[in-house]
Amino acid sequence: GYSARGVVPGLEWAAAELRWPSQVQNWIEPRCAVDRVAGRRVIVSRPCWAALTARKGGPPPAPLLVENLLRPPPAGQFACSDRHVFYRPREPYGGPPRDAWAPLHEAILQAEGLANHSFQRLAFSHATWRQPSTQEGYVPTQSLVTPLGEPPGAVSLGRARGVAVDGCSFANLGSAYALSVGGASQQVSVVGSSFTSLAGGAVKLGNVDDERALATSPERMDSAFWVVDNTIRLAALELRGAAAIFAGYVRDTTISHNSVAETGYTAISLGWGWGTHVLGRQTFMRNNHVVSNRMERVVSALNDGGCIYTLGPQPNSTVSLNYCEADRAPVVGSFYHDNGSRYFRTTRNVASNSPAPCVYLQGCCGAPALDVAVSLVWCRGEAPLRNNCAPAEANCSLVYPGLAAD
Repeated sequence: GYSARGVVPGLEWAAAELRWPSQVQNWIEPRCAVDRVAGRRVIVSRPCWAALTARKGGPPPAPLLVENLLRPPPAGQFACSDRHVFYRPREPYGGPPRDAWAPLHEAILQAEGLANHSFQRLAFSHATWRQPSTQEGYVPTQSLVTPLGEPPGAVSLGRARGVAVDGCSFANLGSAYALSVGGASQQVSVVGSSFTSLAGGAVKLGNVDDERALATSPERMDSAFWVVDNTIRLAALELRGAAAIFAGYVRDTTISHNSVAETGYTAISLGWGWGTHVLGRQTFMRNNHVVSNRMERVVSALNDGGCIYTLGPQPNSTVSLNYCEADRAPVVGSFYHDNGSRYFRTTRNVASNSPAPCVYLQGCCGAPALDVAVSLVWCRGEAPLRNNCAPAEANCSLVYPGLAAD
């Protein structure tokens, strides 16, 4: 825990939650609940503190943010204790709020083994995710995945076959992801739907199970997903390390013609595993395509992300015809191939107005991005393209013209 300069008011801190934005790693924002206070000492929940120390490789710095202090709220806002919700009306007095929700459930809908089914023009709202407030807390690897497991969706489909989510609305959700599809699901489409005002991400596809990722039986694979013509606005508002669209180990997947704006972290994240499966047995990831998406004002809260981000070998995969505006991450790149990314063709993309490089090929950690063909990238107001190979490598990219930003 920590020591303060003065006595810490115990009642005020009884439900407090500490946050470390980009302090433990650039791309995550861990949260731990305060266990108790004693005089000037703030004592963090022991399991969460252990996970946080392991993630940092030593004691973490003092957190930059504290939430859920029990103080009188500002006008028009709420404050909570473990038993009550307090609201201070705006001036002049306008009475109690007419539309206030305090969700109790983490899941709105869960389905296992659903086949040949469609969800059309349905509205899903008001769910929560309580893991950050538990003793174990929330200490992620990336994209809200923690040692405790994968983050759930308010609407969750497992082992689905031939399912369509068409023209649905997902709004005002406190869940880790609005919609999650995995557990060896296949032939699932998410089309023409809207996602707005989300604490976490919008869509999660597949899983991050390193063992199942090596499966050779098609029945055990997450495959044939289509995420097309969706609108995502205001994602990762509270759980700011969530990707708006996060696909783990998947194959034969198309993410196309989506509009993504105002996100805390990456707009579209594709793949998992970093350099784990570069050598030896390969995962079933392949034939994945991120095409003709528009992404604006992304990575507004954390760092080390981009408009489009990839991990791991994915033969015959493409990143093409995408438009990226105002990626706010100060490092890495708007189109970012991270550790272990292999066998991509990244072409005919546009990036504008970011302090980071237009394209970044990661070269660290013994598993650089290799065999990535980059061409015909138009960059405006961006840092120069960065081909960051390890010194022993000749060139990360098969086709890399070395274009400078305009």
